[in-house]
Order: sequence, then structure tokens, then C-alpha cells
Amino acid sequence: MEISIYNKLNVILLTLLFFSCSKEKTTLDYALISAGKNKSELEKVLAHYDSPKDSLKRKAAVFLIENLPGKNSYVNNLLKEKPVFFKSVKRIWKDPMLSKKGKGEMFDSIFKESQMEYAISNLKVKQNIQNIKSDYIIENIELSFEAWENFPWSKNVSFNDFCNYVIPYRVFEEPVGDWRRTLMERYAWVLDSIKNPTSIREATILINKSFNKDMEYYSDLRPIPNALGFKELDSLKIGKCDHLVMMNIYALRAMGIPASAESAIWANHRAGHTWCAVQEGDNIPFVFDPLYPHNVSDSAYLKNRFNYIPENDITKMKAAKIHRNTYRNYVENIPCSLNRANVTSISSTIGINLLDVTSEYDIPLANLKLKLGPNPKDDILFLYVFNKDRWKKLVWAEADSNNTYSFKNLGTGIVYLPRFLNDTIPIPPFIFNKNGEVHYLRPNLGNRQTIRLRRKYFERAYVKDALAKMVGGVFQGANRVDFKDAVNLFEIRSVPKPRTNKYSLVSKDEYRCFRFILPDNQCRVAEMRFYRDSTSYNRVSNIRLTGKLLSSSFVKDGEPGKILDGKVLTYFVAKEKKGGWVGLDLGSSGMTNVKSVHFYPPSDGNSIETGDTYELFFWNEHGKWNSLGIKIANKEEIVFEDCPNNGLFVLKNHTKGSDVRIFTYENGQQKWW
Repeated sequence: MEISIYNKLNVILLTLLFFSCSKEKTTLDYALISAGKNKSELEKVLAHYDSPKDSLKRKAAVFLIENLPGKNSYVNNLLKEKPVFFKSVKRIWKDPMLSKKGKGEMFDSIFKESQMEYAISNLKVKQNIQNIKSDYIIENIELSFEAWENFPWSKNVSFNDFCNYVIPYRVFEEPVGDWRRTLMERYAWVLDSIKNPTSIREATILINKSFNKDMEYYSDLRPIPNALGFKELDSLKIGKCDHLVMMNIYALRAMGIPASAESAIWANHRAGHTWCAVQEGDNIPFVFDPLYPHNVSDSAYLKNRFNYIPENDITKMKAAKIHRNTYRNYVENIPCSLNRANVTSISSTIGINLLDVTSEYDIPLANLKLKLGPNPKDDILFLYVFNKDRWKKLVWAEADSNNTYSFKNLGTGIVYLPRFLNDTIPIPPFIFNKNGEVHYLRPNLGNRQTIRLRRKYFERAYVKDALAKMVGGVFQGANRVDFKDAVNLFEIRSVPKPRTNKYSLVSKDEYRCFRFILPDNQCRVAEMRFYRDSTSYNRVSNIRLTGKLLSSSFVKDGEPGKILDGKVLTYFVAKEKKGGWVGLDLGSSGMTNVKSVHFYPPSDGNSIETGDTYELFFWNEHGKWNSLGIKIANKEEIVFEDCPNNGLFVLKNHTKGSDVRIFTYENGQQKWW
């Protein structure tokens, strides 16, 4: 039976919900009934392990079968359907002459030409319980037990962890396929290479380092769902985050290591993150990104317990909840009080296989209790977080006898929006402070303020890193085009802003050539203009210098003309990792002194840009975004008057770009949430 990806799980969840509330049959009985015509295949598995000597394997078989309901896999094989697309993607990824931006543009082009959006929208999934074969389950069990019993690092893995994190045949909704035997043979060398054979962590690191040589991360593959199976990804050798996590978990499980996928959606950013976790008995799980971080030593990984979100060490993103993607069905994730129409609403918030493991991570947490008044229709309350450009459901709670909604282990320093299941009355968003206190953001329409804005999104880690690398850069003047007689006119000694930075240059003498050189980092410049003074009618004005562009060698799509194209997201990019430069030759008759330079460093395009059209919104008392007006920026700052105090705001650029982020305005500054 094939069902649309958009309607999957509805029937399964309804039946699971009915079962969990009635308790009339065992979970195994329910699974066998749900299998329909495939029931005989599942009974073959149980009969195969009917001998007393196979009692433990039978328990494992029962675990796999009774949790089969709700497991769905993609039917279509995108790689077979679109071989030209994936062949082109692989070629683009391997092209050393293409910049990251160039690769992205080419990917978008072939994505459109190959009609991938249509292909993805028409993907189908099928229920494993009605299609999986007995031979596949039996082989999966046999190979799992072989790894668990024979590899020394697995001897202390409990049967519970074995069932949850070793024996499952799938991670997400990927096509069901054979991978255990292939990976057991591929990583057999680990047994001879490990120094401490009983160390799960050391075995994990050895496998992960080898995995790094086989697979690479390609961010442009984000639109591709988990419709690629093991053989397809093993052939491509590239993937998005979920693809890499899945492949890494396959390798670990094949070697008897209890591994799972953990995930979070960011509460102060767009998108989210997925990573790997290995269970080490009663210890905090050993967590890591699927690609081995080259800047962290093996010894550091072996000694420390990294109970933080791996990517967060760099990005500093905030997670309100962290979930483990498991094989077990947690029917308690869906309230018994729900009716047919509301099952999908809950299941899209907390999936049936998601286990809340937030408390296992080293992030600031607090418990929250909200008492919002009696209303028989409002027995379930959702909390939303703002992700990308909209509010997304994150977690729910049922009202207790005192009409109080309790949320445990909730991330703090985050803005949440509460909404009832039936959305009966609007409730204002609130800041959940680190001390567990709640501050409601009710806009004070009687107390207005003027807001000055320079950005529509906070400075992300990669932006800050790019800006910091500009420190030490030098502006020089010279009379030779090879700059062998260069004189330093100004050195950047503090981190520039992600907009136009105006520097005054000390240039008493006249020069023919001027340039910016970055001695210790790769030179990347978005925009750059040199100016001299001109006095006329007793007024001093800036005259922009023009001439022939000069530069060191540069990458493809990173030519020096980018610094004059008026686009802040196109850069000159030097080919050299250090000492690259870009500048201007005024010609032999154009010698002059220079008084200033307008310098735009690498950024993300989220600063206010002159000429762009912006609209500011605040979240009103009716639970909607309310416009405070549309303005065209006449400089790299935009001002809005008559804005309510204690408001929650978002600024949109109608000219270009899609990034938006909620903020409050405190003490004349934007505070991002």
C-alpha cells in the first residue's frame, strides 16, 4: 500500500492512539493485525525464533515487529529516476575552480532543469509493516547479534540499548535496504587497530575518522529528502546533514555500537541541526557531528564528555528542545483526549518515535507552568518558536485540574508563543528568562518610541568570523603597479562592521596605485572605493578615484570587478590563502593623494542597504503581525517612528533576501531572539 508523504501516519497514529488508551490488546497483537496481508511474513519471523535457545533473539524480533506500526519508507529512488541530475551535482561539487556561490548557482540551475521539485513533491512512501519481508528481518537480527556478541566494545551494551540503537534497520524514512554485511566487512579492520578493545568511544572515533574519508557534506543537497538509501548515498559520497548522520549510524550499528540521531530546531535562527549520539551505558551519551572535526584531537574526544549540541560549539544557536529519533513507538507522545481531526496537529509536533532528551544536554533549562484560565475547549496548549520566517510548533501540554499547563526542561533565553489547540484566544509571546521567569511581550500602544535599525538579522558565527579576519588588513599606496615600493596608509586594528566602513588614510604624498592587502588571511572584499579631497567654492568634497583594477590571482567568479558592482554579496576572492590583494591603478598621469576609503567587508546581506525597501512589523494583541510602515532606505540605517514599547518586531526587505529574525528594542539597540 502506497500513501502520499503528506498524509502518512494518520491512520497508524489514530490506531495507535486508540490502542494506547484502551489497552485491550498487546502491542504485538496490534502489529500483526496492522500488517494485513503481510501478517504471515511477520509470523514467519516469530516462528523462526520459537526455540528456547533463541529466546533473546525472539525478544528482539518482538521488539522490531511490535514497533513496526508507523514506520514508513520512501518508495521512489531519486538516484535511478534522476541520474543526470546527481551526476551533475557530483561534478559541480568536485570542481576546484568553482566558488561556493558558483556551485550554489549551478546547483539551483540543474535542480530547476531536472524538475527535481516536481519529482520530490510526487514521492511516495509505503508502510514497512505491510511490505517488509521475513528474510530481511531475520538477516538483520542475525547480523546484529553477531556484532553485539563478537565485538569486544559491545560486551557492556545492555539488551535495552541493543534493541533501541543497534538492531533497528532504519534511521529516518529512507528506503529499506541491505547495509549491515557490507559495513561489517568494510570496518573489520577496527578490531585490529583499536588500542583499548573495550572502548565504545575509541571504536566510534576510528569508524568516524574513516567515514570522513568516504563522505563529504554538501549543503546544497538540503532540498533532497531522505529518499536516498544506503547504496545510493554510498555511491554519491556526498550528502546533507541527515544523509551523513544516517550513513554514520549505519556504520556504527553494523559494528555493534548503539547509535542514534539527535535533533533540534533552532529557537533563535532558521533551520535546525541533526547529529549522532552513542550510548555509553549509564554515562551521558557521546555526541558528535557525523563528520569528524579536524580541529579536535582524538585524546580530547576520548577524555571528555561532550554533552552539548556539537555544532553549537561554533554557532551558539539555542535549542528549546532536543529529541532522539528512536525506533520505539512512544504512544504517550499523543494525548488520549484528542479526536480524529487533531491527531496530525500533535504528531507533527512530537513524532511518535521522538524521545525528549533535552535534560541530557548541557544547555540552560527551566520548568515552566502557565495558568491561563478555565476553558473546556482549551485542554491542550502548544508552545511555538520563531524559525526561519514563521512560528513553528515545538511542544504541547495538557491542562491539569487547576487549568495549569506544565512544561519540563524547556530551553531558556528564548521567546515562545503559546497557542491553544483550537486557537480560541490570542496569547502574547513571552521571553522565558534564564531564571525561569516569564516576561510577556504585550505591545504598549500608548507608549511609543523611535527605532533605528541597521540590520534585519543578527550577525551569525560565520559573519563574525569573516569580519574578524579583516583585522590586520592594510591599505597601501605605491607608484609601481607591482607595489614593490608600497607604503602603508592605514591598518585595520578593530573588527569592522558588516556594512560600509569609512577609514581616513594618512597620505601626505601622491601615489599612482592604491590597494587593500590581507597578509594573514584569504583576501575577500565585497565593495571598496578610494576618495580624495577636492576644494571648490570654499567647500571640501570627496571625489571618488577611478582607474584600472589590479589584484593578485583570484578564484573563478571572484574577479576584482566585484568590488565595484554595488552588490554586497559578490566578492573579490584571492586565490592565495594569505597575502592576497585588490586595488586600483590611476595611470601614470593620475597620481594623487587619498584621504579616505569606503570598505565593505564580507557579510551576509542582512544589513540595511541604501535603496532597498523595508517594512517593519510588530506582533499585535490579536495574534498577528501588524505593519508599522514601508520605507526606502536612503542610507545604511532606517528609522521608524511611533513604534510601541515592549513590542516584538520583525523587519522584512521587500527588495531582496529572505532572512528575518524577531527582536525587541531595548536601550536604543536591537536585541535578537
